[in-house]
Amino acid sequence: MNVRVFVEGGGPNGKTQTACRKAFRQFIGRFLGENASYPSVSACGSRNEAYGDFCRSLQHDQDTVAILLVDAEAPVAAGKTPCAHLRDLDGWTNLMPESHVHMMVQCVESWFLADRATLQGFYGQGFRTNALPGNPAVEAIPKQDVIDGLARATRDTTKGEYHKTRHGFAILENLDPARVSERSPHARAFLDFLRGQLS
Repeated sequence: MNVRVFVEGGGPNGKTQTACRKAFRQFIGRFLGENASYPSVSACGSRNEAYGDFCRSLQHDQDTVAILLVDAEAPVAAGKTPCAHLRDLDGWTNLMPESHVHMMVQCVESWFLADRATLQGFYGQGFRTNALPGNPAVEAIPKQDVIDGLARATRDTTKGEYHKTRHGFAILENLDPARVSERSPHARAFLDFLRGQLS
C-alpha cells in the first residue's frame, strides 16, 4: 500500500514544487529514521489544489493511503478537529476519513519557531532570536506575528529577510522533528499518524 501526503506548498513553479517535496520528505525522514519506509509527497501548490488532489486520490487511488496536510491559516479552537476547522474556514466537506486530515498550525513557519537553533544555524551572523515571538506554544501565535517576527529576526543577516521559497524549504528540511513535535501538537499528531501508516 502506497502512502502519499498531499501538502500545501510549492506554488505553480516546477522548481519550487521540487524543493517543497524534497523539504517535506527530508523533515519526515528525519522523524522516521533512515531505515524506515517513507511516504510519497505531492507538493500541490495552493491549499485548494492540495484538497482537490487529496479528494481525487480518495476517489480513484484505491491502493493509496491519502493524507492531507495544509496550513490552518487561523487559530484552532481547543478541541476542534482539523476537519471541523477546515469545514468552517474553507467550506471543505469531503474530508474522510477524518484521521487522514492534518494541519500546520497556524502555518508551516510556526514549526520554524519551535526549532530556533536551526533558524540560527541557517541565518548565522545578524540573526536576532529576540525579535521572534516569545510564546513557546507556537500554535497560539497568530500567523501574521510569525511572519513579521521572522522578517524582523532575519533582515540583518547575509541571507536577507526571510523569503518563503528562497529560505523556507531549506529551513524545513533541516528542522528537528522532535523539537517541532514538542511545541506543536498538530505536528506531533501528523507525524505519529504517518509513522503508524508506514509501520
